[in-house]
Amino acid sequence: GDMVGAEAVLATMERLGAEEARFAPSATLQRLAKNGGRFIDVLPG
Repeated sequence: GDMVGAEAVLATMERLGAEEARFAPSATLQRLAKNGGRFIDVLPG
């Protein structure tokens, strides 16, 4: 299962993305964090 959660990952990626655009969070990560989703629920591909 998720140990950290999408919200925590999103916060880190937003912080990193503010300094380096290549680290900006993806739309999938933003949606996952907004909806309280879990990484295990994301279909690969």
